[in-house]
Amino acid sequence: MPTQRQILEDRLHESINKKAAKRSKNPPAAQKAKSVPGKENRAARASQRQAVQKAVKKPATIQWAKVENHPLTDQLLTIIEDKPRYRQAFGFSKEPGTNATTGGQTLVDLYTEVAGELLVSGEDSNFTEDDLPELQKVVSNRISALKKLYRDNRNELGQTGQGLVDSETTHEIEAGTHLANVWDRIKLKFPWYERLNKLFGTNPAIDRGAIANSQTTVDTSILGATSKKRKGRTSSRAKSPSVDSSSGDSGDESGSDQGISWSESDVGGGVGHGDESHDGGGDSGSDGGGDGGGGDSDDDGGDSDLGNAKPNKHARQRASLPPPAVQKPGRTSNRTRSGSLSKPASTPQSTKRKASVMEQITEMAHEDRSQRVKIVEVKQRGKTHRSRVKYTTQNDLEMARLKHQESQSALQREHDLAMMDRQMEVERIRAAAHAHFPPGHYRGPDPAATGYGLPLPHHAIDPNLRNW
Repeated sequence: MPTQRQILEDRLHESINKKAAKRSKNPPAAQKAKSVPGKENRAARASQRQAVQKAVKKPATIQWAKVENHPLTDQLLTIIEDKPRYRQAFGFSKEPGTNATTGGQTLVDLYTEVAGELLVSGEDSNFTEDDLPELQKVVSNRISALKKLYRDNRNELGQTGQGLVDSETTHEIEAGTHLANVWDRIKLKFPWYERLNKLFGTNPAIDRGAIANSQTTVDTSILGATSKKRKGRTSSRAKSPSVDSSSGDSGDESGSDQGISWSESDVGGGVGHGDESHDGGGDSGSDGGGDGGGGDSDDDGGDSDLGNAKPNKHARQRASLPPPAVQKPGRTSNRTRSGSLSKPASTPQSTKRKASVMEQITEMAHEDRSQRVKIVEVKQRGKTHRSRVKYTTQNDLEMARLKHQESQSALQREHDLAMMDRQMEVERIRAAAHAHFPPGHYRGPDPAATGYGLPLPHHAIDPNLRNW
């Protein structure tokens, strides 16, 4: 029979064996690395070393302000100048006559191309293609900094100095002047100013010569010419052109713009004017020698008899039908017109001239001015009313204060007079009392009646009471 100790030892050995079996099935990472052959193990260590170097490597930076790095800025500007797509994408003006397209590339792609050509492709370069994500940011920041420095120096140079730079006559700047000092300082601190000036050219972001503001005068002559043309077209439409009876071809416009009164043509030899009851002007508008326009009439044009009444009647019936020809765009048929040419008073819309743009602007300005004047008048009336109320209130308060002061003075005067009367009455009473009782006379009550007599001579008496 095994003892308790033996049972515990057996269980302990069993658990140790199970753990050893599990450890043999899943060896640790260190043991796996040792089991790899030597060549593959060296490659793994090299990849780990590169990963550590990448993690420890500092971001790519370039100190553009140093003199030894100034050639990099010159090369950067040369790269941008040589390719129009760089100039267009980076905000510069392209050369006239050149067409540039980015080909679907983004700014990041273009900055990466420039960074690779400028900083990576060189023989003595310290950067690799792995640094391009950082280098494109460096190039982008440098281009932005060059733009900002150019704008600042352009503003400092002024219009006069910039005009000399544009015309390449900076040698005409007089020495010792303020402009000469500014130009010398720009050439010393920013020697790429002239190259950037050529790159920008007439870019509206820099050159504001083509941009107007509220103070810029506007050439309104073209507006007047447009209004004159519109007025001429309106007046020509309003006129009533006559139809020549001797001409067989009246044209499409005469047939669509004017109607012919056949009752008048029968009497007057084929010369008709517009009438409200007809559409499209009969056959003279569609046929060159129709029945209604006098195309079949003789040269004299004034010969009319009863024999012509019958065909003219048929022509009048044909004219009452809608015209088969398609009207020109912008033209309106006589059916939609409110009256004939013989009644110009019934067509006020055809002769009404449309207001030009300048007239509308002038009218709007007058309306705006009148509204402003009304607003100012209302404000001024309110201000005057408030001032009047303020001054009236102050005046009323001052008058009330003066009245109160006057009443108080009257009351005080009455009180003083009353007190003076009382004092005079008291003095009068005192004077009468002294006259009735002479000094040294005792005016007290009768000693026999009261039981009190005169004081003894050896007693001290108050001197003030001796005369009482």
